[in-house]
Amino acid sequence: MGRKLDPTIKVKRGPGRKARKQKGAETELSKFLVDDDGPKKLTSRARKRYVSFKGVI
Repeated sequence: MGRKLDPTIKVKRGPGRKARKQKGAETELSKFLVDDDGPKKLTSRARKRYVSFKGVI
């Protein structure tokens, strides 16, 4: 049952699940260092809530 393992050949394992997802420190720092003077963009969910709220009034 299962795959046959050849103990003479060691297969190098790749990075773990979370290691692949993590971004470099440079991209994380650039988010904090950039100052935008304009308003923040709303997410699609926030836009829907804003429109429905505005329609009630």
